[in-house]
Amino acid sequence: MKVINFKSREKLVASAIELIKIELQKNSNKEHGLMLSGGSTPLVIYKKIAENPFRVDANAVSDVQL
Repeated sequence: MKVINFKSREKLVASAIELIKIELQKNSNKEHGLMLSGGSTPLVIYKKIAENPFRVDANAVSDVQL
């Protein structure tokens, strides 16, 4: 496990969004993806993604609609 300490909430949010984009944009011939937590904790991340949607690989799967 890798632990990262962020200097601000904004840097944490930006990093989380980038990691989600990397996974969902990965080109693959097989299904790939991630499960995202619900509730209010990650809500700011999901709102920022909704404001700036990005391309998702055709084989990417997720438990939420981006």
